[in-house]
Amino acid sequence: MAYKVVQKIRGKYYLYEVTEAEWDPKKKNSKQKRRYIGPCDENGTIDDSRRKAAPAASAPAEQKLYWSKNIGQYGLLTGLASRSGLDADLAAAFGGETAKDILALAVMRIAQPGSLRGMEDSIESTYLRELLDIKKGYSSQRMTEIIRAIGEDIDAKKRYCAKAVKDSKAVIFDTTALFSSSKLYEMLEYGRKYKKTGLPQVNMGYVHCMDSGIPVYYKLYPGSITDVVTLVNLIKEMKAMGSSAEHTVLDRGFYSAGNIRAMYSEGYRFTMPLPSGNDLFKSLITDAIDELDNPENMFRFDGRTEFCVDLEIKMPFKDITDAAGNAVEKIRALVFQNNDRRKDEIDTLAARIDSVEADAAMTKWSKEKESELFRGRNAELKNFFDVSKAEDGKIALKGKRNAISFAMRNTGRMILLTTSEAPAAEILGTYHLRDSVEKDFETLKDDMEGGIEYVRDTVSAEGMIFVQFIATGLRVRMMDIVRKNPSLKRLGVPAVLRSLNLMTVSNVNGTVLMSEVTKKQREIFEQFGVDLPSVKQKPQQSSV
Repeated sequence: MAYKVVQKIRGKYYLYEVTEAEWDPKKKNSKQKRRYIGPCDENGTIDDSRRKAAPAASAPAEQKLYWSKNIGQYGLLTGLASRSGLDADLAAAFGGETAKDILALAVMRIAQPGSLRGMEDSIESTYLRELLDIKKGYSSQRMTEIIRAIGEDIDAKKRYCAKAVKDSKAVIFDTTALFSSSKLYEMLEYGRKYKKTGLPQVNMGYVHCMDSGIPVYYKLYPGSITDVVTLVNLIKEMKAMGSSAEHTVLDRGFYSAGNIRAMYSEGYRFTMPLPSGNDLFKSLITDAIDELDNPENMFRFDGRTEFCVDLEIKMPFKDITDAAGNAVEKIRALVFQNNDRRKDEIDTLAARIDSVEADAAMTKWSKEKESELFRGRNAELKNFFDVSKAEDGKIALKGKRNAISFAMRNTGRMILLTTSEAPAAEILGTYHLRDSVEKDFETLKDDMEGGIEYVRDTVSAEGMIFVQFIATGLRVRMMDIVRKNPSLKRLGVPAVLRSLNLMTVSNVNGTVLMSEVTKKQREIFEQFGVDLPSVKQKPQQSSV
């Protein structure tokens, strides 16, 4: 029996007619099909003043606009997912319907990032369900069911990642800690960063393929698991899934005897920067400094001039053996210098020192004020000064010449330790690729961290994180196209999406029409290699 319901959305009321209801014996709830009638007041009385009239020139006066939905950016993102094979890979791993749900939620995380609790209202304002041919709506209850189903299907997630890692020749490994105050997420444990954050953490290992340019695998570990264990487990799991990766690019945080021993013993070649505060860094700069301005060591890279001194040095750690058990006694060290960057970094350092000295001269001395002066970004500057109380009661700073000279000596210089035999310029290019990847990784980390704050259990956290993992992969594909296309690069990803906001689909008295596509919007779709989206003439009803 049909009946009418009033729903409040963003402070306004809308009237729907429930046309069907059938009982689901497994989930023990009813599924509804609703037909939108129009805007109303809280009592269900239709408010015609809130309807948008159809243009008089193009439609008879009696025609009425029942809804208007955004299609532009959703058509682009779903088209890109289809073109790249992402939708097919998800379908092969999870099955068609679940794959559509994962892709829909991933697209929403890019286009309208926000709480999953508000997803129902957000997604119904778009043409996304129609583009993906999703019959069911996204009520809060169904959203919970979807996220839990994704989290529980460990085999499907592994099938998806196994295909992604299979052809990865070179990868970027990274690890991070996600923090949460949720008491319901069992994997949270107190880790090594507890003193800084005061929160328990879950560790995440992350793998990015340098051949395809997309994230291919991740794994969560309890917060107490160390980076060395995480790295070894990631390598072994990649191999078990059929990865043919031979080389990995790491950041300076991985520089340790345990990690280097693990890389060699597992047969992985690697490239990683040497931390600038390390004694070996100081020694190698001293060894190379006379040759860093030698024109014979000069080459052009990315529009700038680089100098590189190529050294073979003694392995800095003891008892390092390769996969065959042979002792590793030497390693290659590339000492780079960029004079443009060196000048910029010296200017920045001088400005920061000058700013701290100016602040000190105006601040009345106390232990608390001294701590505030060197808090946050300025913490590293504390080693550059002897601090005391001046005669006028302000904070007095006396620069430490040797400490400042050493900091200036390191500017514009970087040392890469590598097992690769490739030319220095090629290795530098490979390392620079991780810069853009690191930004994507930080975005992924921020989104994940915010999401697990409110999860109800580990299964839900796993499901939500996988959705965000897929969203990051789709966003990285989009960013790669933007970077390679000059006209798109001038716009940037946010502006590209905004340009498509005015592309809409409207249902006028049962007829579905798409707004006129501008030349700029058409060009964006062409540059992404994606066809313009098409619309269905029969409006789609949602089943909650």
